[in-house]
Amino acid sequence: MKINYLIAFLFASIISLNSFGQAEKFDIGNGKIEPLVQSVSGMKSDSIYAKSNEWINYNFKKADAVTGSSIDNKMIRFTGINPSFSKSFGYTYDLEFQIRIEFKENRYRMTVENLRSGHNGTFANFNIGDYYKSNGKPRKAYKDFVIGIENTLNNLNLSIYNYLTGKTEKNDDW
Repeated sequence: MKINYLIAFLFASIISLNSFGQAEKFDIGNGKIEPLVQSVSGMKSDSIYAKSNEWINYNFKKADAVTGSSIDNKMIRFTGINPSFSKSFGYTYDLEFQIRIEFKENRYRMTVENLRSGHNGTFANFNIGDYYKSNGKPRKAYKDFVIGIENTLNNLNLSIYNYLTGKTEKNDDW
């Protein structure tokens, strides 16, 4: 009987450790991109805001140009491009994204405000829902495109989360 309790305790401990402190993921099922709420325990909103600004300055060559607007300690809006994020119909496409990040105690919320795809520097708006069938699955011709969008957004969140939590590798041996 004691062994059963011990096994149950160990199992519950492993599950809670695996779910604690991980980056959340965007899910674009059914052609909708819901806002993502990411926990960052032990951080105040002003600290998350300041570190997010640092992340933008660290990751973008012209940080002032990509930051669309901000409200101190509340919100940052920025635009970025993921070059060559997908190949479809023999072309390589770039993805331009506009993201709004809002800050509260111990968490932030990322909202995708706009997505544009492009080829050779020309970008056009698109509706992600057009790439899905009525059953909620991506159309075959656009499956890699949709996966590329999801990967871009998830990698973006993972990068911000890792920077905020200090998990980013820093090369100080130069």
